[in-house]
Amino acid sequence: SNAYGVAAAAQSVGARALDLGIAADRKEAIAALVRKAVEASADVIVTLGGASVGDHDLIHDVLTGEGMTLDFWKIAMRPGKPLMFGRLGPAR
Repeated sequence: SNAYGVAAAAQSVGARALDLGIAADRKEAIAALVRKAVEASADVIVTLGGASVGDHDLIHDVLTGEGMTLDFWKIAMRPGKPLMFGRLGPAR
């Protein structure tokens, strides 16, 4: 239900949401969806779930591997950590 809620919030302020579906827990699958978002000229990329810490943090590895410049990661916030923000080309 998170994907629907985030899409509705984005649409309520005039954004167009592009749901790329669910990626398998493999770096290649996640990277393929990140590339689709970049190819679609997404201004913002939001990932839901899949973020972790340590060896299971595939999102961080994929996004930095795709060239994301990391602005912040792992802020002290509950609930909702780990949280990451960066820039990947024109997308935020």
